[in-house]
Amino acid sequence: MLKVNNKERSPCVNNCCLDQHDVCVGCYRTITEIIGWRDKSDHQKIEILAQCTLRKNNKNHQFPS
Repeated sequence: MLKVNNKERSPCVNNCCLDQHDVCVGCYRTITEIIGWRDKSDHQKIEILAQCTLRKNNKNHQFPS
């Protein structure tokens, strides 16, 4: 299981560019997830990271955010 805490640094890899679905091609977060990262709880961060993994594995980004 992924371990995260509210002091966890962003999963940003400094390759910030949004695709046509508003998903970052570097970290696979949506723009909403990027903007709100600091305010998310541990549980929410874990969910976001899981979604990022799914998006990364599916280049079409057909997963809801």
